[in-house]
Amino acid sequence: MKISIVIPSYNYAQFLTECLNSIINQSYDDFEVLISDGGSTDGSVAIGEEFCAKDSRFRMVSYKDNGQANAINIGLRNATGSIQCYLNADDTFVCSNCLRWVIDAFSSYPGCRAVGFGGFFIGQNGRVIKEINYRYHPFDHRYNYKRRTAFLQPGLFWRRDCWERHGFNEKWHYAFDALFFYKIISSEFVLFDNRPVCGYRLHGENKSLTIRPRRIAELCCLESFKYHPWHYRVLFLRIVSVSIAIFDAIPIVGQPLCQGIRMSVNTFAFLTCYRFPSV
Repeated sequence: MKISIVIPSYNYAQFLTECLNSIINQSYDDFEVLISDGGSTDGSVAIGEEFCAKDSRFRMVSYKDNGQANAINIGLRNATGSIQCYLNADDTFVCSNCLRWVIDAFSSYPGCRAVGFGGFFIGQNGRVIKEINYRYHPFDHRYNYKRRTAFLQPGLFWRRDCWERHGFNEKWHYAFDALFFYKIISSEFVLFDNRPVCGYRLHGENKSLTIRPRRIAELCCLESFKYHPWHYRVLFLRIVSVSIAIFDAIPIVGQPLCQGIRMSVNTFAFLTCYRFPSV
């Protein structure tokens, strides 16, 4: 089975070489890497082209796109593998056997449509910070899957037909992956494997850690898709979104205030066993 790995890349030259090296060093060699660049100006394109020149399994498939979801879809449309994933240019695989474990999982469970693996938070310098635990609540076994779609993005692999059915919504900028994951977990046979395969890098530019009105608005849309537009979880996030929009417009202190709201909302979500959504 060939694995198609899409790399959406935009001005992450400082991380891209490490990301691509973590793929080229895999013990399982039946893979292809499709680099979708969004018009980088920091040397990312030159790095991608260098890898393509020395290894035919690497291809540049885009030099311009309309956002991350579009970049991923471009890559997947050019993919030829039966197993797919995407690895952001600032993330990595953490050992040489990662892709081997992926193939073993799909081979052992032929009816499985997707496999979610574990991973680590890594710092800007690439050092491991700690293992990622999405199942950390003491009452986690009681969760309704609608409340939390606990996939680690760079650790999720799926069969091509999953993407053909569900795709990535290109109108979304922040939560397009969460929507895709929810569609998979709610309609497909998914296998979970706790072995760590990836490093999720924490640095100042992580989209998933930013508090912006558009991100909260997309989380509202996600909850509306799961439930209905007037569900209490949606209304709760609308209130949070308005608060964020007000504070975000305040110079200097706006972002610290938004981060304070984020911490308060996430603490409240934890205390309610995620009956109210986190951000």
